[in-house]
Amino acid sequence: MNFFEKLMVARQIDFKEGSISLFTNRIVMAPATFLLEFTKAIEGSPEETHSLYESAKTSFKEIVTKDVRTYKFSVNDYIKWLFEISSFSGWGLLTLESLEIEKKSGSITMLNSPVSEGLKGKVKLPCDHIVRGFIAGALSIAFKEDIECAEMECVGSGAARCRFIFKPASQFNPGEVR
Repeated sequence: MNFFEKLMVARQIDFKEGSISLFTNRIVMAPATFLLEFTKAIEGSPEETHSLYESAKTSFKEIVTKDVRTYKFSVNDYIKWLFEISSFSGWGLLTLESLEIEKKSGSITMLNSPVSEGLKGKVKLPCDHIVRGFIAGALSIAFKEDIECAEMECVGSGAARCRFIFKPASQFNPGEVR
């Protein structure tokens, strides 16, 4: 049984007239070009990219808080679940590269990001601000501490893959890429 079928059986995806809900959260389907145009428009503006990142982080924390309470995931199971949701919803294929639970840190790689693949060769800086916000928000809930995420490698700016690091906010240095 694939992930979509599991969601249908568990009644965790709901289609009603004019709306779609996934785990009781309303979602929308939009073309990736919307994200590409928005991301290109804010490239080179640290204030705007940080604002987009923080908005994604905050909204994702609100969305997943109730799911974590409902399903009582371990950190590892929660991360696996998040990766399945990411893949299912078209955000890309995330893989946990490393995880140090005690240090609340690690790294994640991503392939097939709609943003970085769509902007390949068109941007100079990492561009997956929404995804890193989602990662930071989700892991802040999992670790019960403010987690930050930085994109260290990006397909959009010429890397072979996207690679993110995450760790507690207190451990990020002031000049470190966020």
